[in-house]
Amino acid sequence: MQITSRFTIAVHMLLCMDVFQEEYKVTSEFMAFSIGVNPVIVRKLLSQLKDAGLAEVRRGPGGAVPARPLDEITFLDIYRAVDCIGENTLFHFHENPNPDCPVGKNIHRILDGRLAQVQDAMERARVPVDGEYRMITFRGWPDFLGERLARTDADVQEVNFLAGRVGQMDQKEISRYEGVLACIETERRGHECSIKDLINATENLEYFDFLPGIVKDTDLGENALDGDFLRILQDLPDEVIALMDPAKVGAY
Repeated sequence: MQITSRFTIAVHMLLCMDVFQEEYKVTSEFMAFSIGVNPVIVRKLLSQLKDAGLAEVRRGPGGAVPARPLDEITFLDIYRAVDCIGENTLFHFHENPNPDCPVGKNIHRILDGRLAQVQDAMERARVPVDGEYRMITFRGWPDFLGERLARTDADVQEVNFLAGRVGQMDQKEISRYEGVLACIETERRGHECSIKDLINATENLEYFDFLPGIVKDTDLGENALDGDFLRILQDLPDEVIALMDPAKVGAY
């Protein structure tokens, strides 16, 4: 089933309003001429855009204008305004898949994640007033990573590449990755990671260890003295290890 043409017509209308509002009175007939449809269709969609708070009509010579800057209006906002969908969902899933059918009982598991990805893309995409694709929401990522991504100026290609890298990680590697990012930011005295840092940090994770509960040099030193992951300690006699300062070992 296709998304109806109401959506693309509504996008076209908002672009007309934005482009021509300073030079012309943007009426239903004006927009219908640009779009190539009957003005009746435009008037109906304009009413829906107004009800959704996406457009307004100024009295007198003003005509129709966007109710807010186009880069604050998502494709999903427009789609919700002109197509009948639920408040928080783009897709209405058929309600009674048969649990006795091998397809029916698995259909939610198969489709739910993919439908969420489509909705996420609609929520992130703006009307392209300057040809750029703005990414402001990152769903389905680990919290520590999604929050960092939202503060970068990453483009689609960079995010897709990073998604490929993170998608190959197991939970242990993701925990290591989170720790590496925290160390980078600590060394930089709180300066946040760039998209380049986020990508580069996915390399060579095998050279890092994630140690739950270790937050201080003393904790790390005690763990090192009790274990064998520091090669320099492996050949030392126990009586020498017993004299060593855990805090200094942890700092080392």
